[in-house]
Amino acid sequence: MTVIQPNSVAGINSITVQSGNSLAIHKSNGELLRTITGTTGVSTFSSISVGTAYTDNSAAKSINIGVGASISQHDANTLSLGTGGDERARIDSSGRLLLGTTTEGHGNADDLTIATSANTGITIRSGTSNGGNIFFSDATSGTGEYAGMISYDHNDNIMTFATTDGTERLRITSTGDINVSTAATIKANGNATFSGIVTATSFSGSGANLTGISAGTSLSGSTNNQVTTVTGANAIQGESNLTFDGTDLDIIKSNSSIRLTCSNETPTLNFNANSLSDAGRIKVAESGGGGVMLFYSNTSGTLTESFRINTDQTVSIGNYAANSAKLNLNQDGTHITCRSPSTGGYYSIYFRSANTNVGNIFFNSGGVQFNTSSDYRRKENVVGITSAITRLKTLIPKRFNFITESGVTRDGFLAHEVTTVPEAITGTKDAVSTTADVTAGISTYVGEPIYQTIDQSKLVPLLTAALQEAVTKIETLETKVAALEGG
Repeated sequence: MTVIQPNSVAGINSITVQSGNSLAIHKSNGELLRTITGTTGVSTFSSISVGTAYTDNSAAKSINIGVGASISQHDANTLSLGTGGDERARIDSSGRLLLGTTTEGHGNADDLTIATSANTGITIRSGTSNGGNIFFSDATSGTGEYAGMISYDHNDNIMTFATTDGTERLRITSTGDINVSTAATIKANGNATFSGIVTATSFSGSGANLTGISAGTSLSGSTNNQVTTVTGANAIQGESNLTFDGTDLDIIKSNSSIRLTCSNETPTLNFNANSLSDAGRIKVAESGGGGVMLFYSNTSGTLTESFRINTDQTVSIGNYAANSAKLNLNQDGTHITCRSPSTGGYYSIYFRSANTNVGNIFFNSGGVQFNTSSDYRRKENVVGITSAITRLKTLIPKRFNFITESGVTRDGFLAHEVTTVPEAITGTKDAVSTTADVTAGISTYVGEPIYQTIDQSKLVPLLTAALQEAVTKIETLETKVAALEGG
């Protein structure tokens, strides 16, 4: 056993190296202070004082240095520095540095947190002809080390802001002027110059002080609510025919128009009503070098196309495939209503061919008339009908029902059997549609049956002539019978 007596250490009488790899430290009165044992030679102390140390530090584990200074651990995996008996700085378990606080800042900026109960700040002190900088980096070499920066030049007393590899974007000069790159300068006295286009969302005042926008620029016609336009290289004009009061945009001119030009997108007008967004919409789509106008309405919160005007000037409602039909209606329960609020007669539809009226639909409170042209001035080679009874006998009336109406029996004809009045029949027996028929809107697919139709009103002239022939024969027979009865 070896005994060392360190007379220079107050309060310690001896340090004894004992057998069994142990070290004992005793007070002068013989009281044991600490024993270090084991092969590691490691023991723990709640606190260690260096020099004439005194501190009010409350940490359970600390190194006290001189008066009031300490290095301590208040919580697990943390390191604190203190002065005057108070904690001043802490490195927490996540490696964050906290000055004047034990609570870190927001998660996006918590690596260094500084807090006091009064004004708080950081000072960057540089040489009188040098700069102070804050760099924003995402790399350890190259331009990424200074991708963004804030810099103050003490030599010229200017502050600059830079982005994208340190490129200067904004500068505040020693006189208070603000330079936005090379595009604009805002003077400390309120004057501003711009090298590019200036867009304002609102304009107030007479505009008399805007003459300095650029050399020679002037503003005229500045009545309230007038929209201004550029009328020349250095002239701005208030348009008397175009006003906007914050609610309504008015164009006051007999030949006014609104033009929407989109190079890559579809020009669209959206309409909002009350609290309903997109209550309606008008859109123009390019198709084969032409424009198709689409009209939408809102049904239960969903915008749905109602109808469109195709490039060939046809209108499609419910069926959006363009074809030669000028008006396409495709919807269950489709109908067209012609209504007159007053009594009287009205022509609801006119039919014209080669700019000539060839028929119409007329209605009044008593009923509807379907009229076709019959004026003598449109006819020639007029002769009477002969052999009407003979022709009438070729008609073969039938009773039948349509396949889709099995419970309804009708009187009529089979179209292909009506040969004596061919103008009453349209179509060809057993015809089916071709590609041209589908394109023309006659059919929906190739091979679909194209059914013959009959206009039975065209049989009336033959029926009338046959009846007249029969009446003539009846009258002749009546005359002969009367002669025989009287003889």
